Amino acid sequence: MEHQRQLIELNEQLALISREVEASVAAGHYDLPKICEGLVIGLLRAIYGWDDLRNLNTADNPNFPSIDLADERRRIAVQVTATPSLDKVRDTLTTFLDHDLDQCYDRLVLYMLTKRQRSYSVAAIEKVVRGRLRFDPKNDILDFSSLAQKAQLATPAAVAQAVSELKAYRRGVPVGLDDTDFDPPSSPCETLTTNLLEVYFPSTLFVADLQSSARRARRTADARAGVRDALRAKCRTAPSDYVANGGQIYTFHDLRDQHGPFWPIIDPGTVTELEPQEYYDLDDDAERVFKSILRFLLQQRLYQRRVVWKHEPSLFVFYPLREGDNDRKETWIGKRRSTVTVFQRKMNRNDPSKVLSVRHLSFAPRFVRMFGRWYLAIRPDWYFSSGPNYDASPYGPDLLAGLKRLEHEASVRNRLRFWCWWLAHMEDDDLFAEGSRPGPRLAIREQLEVAGGRWLNDDLWGPVTGFDQDSGEERQATLDLEWR
Repeated sequence: MEHQRQLIELNEQLALISREVEASVAAGHYDLPKICEGLVIGLLRAIYGWDDLRNLNTADNPNFPSIDLADERRRIAVQVTATPSLDKVRDTLTTFLDHDLDQCYDRLVLYMLTKRQRSYSVAAIEKVVRGRLRFDPKNDILDFSSLAQKAQLATPAAVAQAVSELKAYRRGVPVGLDDTDFDPPSSPCETLTTNLLEVYFPSTLFVADLQSSARRARRTADARAGVRDALRAKCRTAPSDYVANGGQIYTFHDLRDQHGPFWPIIDPGTVTELEPQEYYDLDDDAERVFKSILRFLLQQRLYQRRVVWKHEPSLFVFYPLREGDNDRKETWIGKRRSTVTVFQRKMNRNDPSKVLSVRHLSFAPRFVRMFGRWYLAIRPDWYFSSGPNYDASPYGPDLLAGLKRLEHEASVRNRLRFWCWWLAHMEDDDLFAEGSRPGPRLAIREQLEVAGGRWLNDDLWGPVTGFDQDSGEERQATLDLEWR
């Protein structure tokens, strides 16, 4: 039956678009959600019958406050977003009401391009709307599954129109055109290498109540300080891989172990064992806490390799292997074995006793969950420091801007490849590394690759040349990385 086939195809296409948006956002690309605003207009017109829906983000007003689409005749406003969190819902409602848009529209709908949460706190939403707007999370927060359910009651013509909209956006041409009506790519497809590394963590998460001596204010920094101070009072040292939240401690360390690092400051009768997914699937807050646990687990592991977390710029940065060293080199294997300078202290040529600059190779981490798997997203960066504690240099922004002006595509790609290889192969010698100690480990795998990308000619991404102030000659921007 053709109508049934169309419904199945609609469900598949909606789910595929949702996954593509999720992957795009996880990789740090936000153009696809913006492009999807037009697609959502077509889908809502077809399935919900909101024929007068239009895009408010026009060239004259590219960022209309709080909402993206509107049907003035039906007095319906729509926000299209890839962020399905309760915080996003509350922020949208707050902005909507702050601009008195409830005077123009009787209903506000949020369309989640990714999968909506299982539930949203009605009490939290009521605190925002304060009776000014009737907002029902079950009916006013939609995603692809909402469209699929609504389509079951739609006419065959409406479903066919929705499928046509989806196909047109996926192919880039109206569905009525045949593949021969536009030029196919003359070059073969290639494999795309992302900045995502799949991560694996222990299978059991432990939670326990903290003793009163270890409890602090609810802020994460204060709560962690409370744990550290309580352990210090008992002549214990706290590892980094834990989160203190709401008077409880969350960690992959076995809290049942009387010889474990946290045993002296917990209530043993409250120790609970959880499967990680059982916890991070609870709500957005639980997922944020779990991401913090993963980051602290990575921080603990990298600290043993003299790669240190800098909170203010949110970067992991290479330190010298020994204090007083002026450089540090790491070996990695790409197409061949290569060496990269990951830390360099440059001295003033006229006065070698004075430090000119201290440069660290670094990266910004972000943990993301896609399709039931966890990934570490890597953004390579640089960090400039000063002083014995490697605090951020006041000249860092200027030095970083100058450095990035000289960078070319190959150097950025190589830095990403280096970080991905180095992180994935840390465990090769972790057990024998100086300062290494037993404990929970975060296993990191190779870069995620996606087949089928459009082929691009890398030769067109030529190197940028810069002006060497010392020699007065033009040079290629190798940035002293010593890739060889």
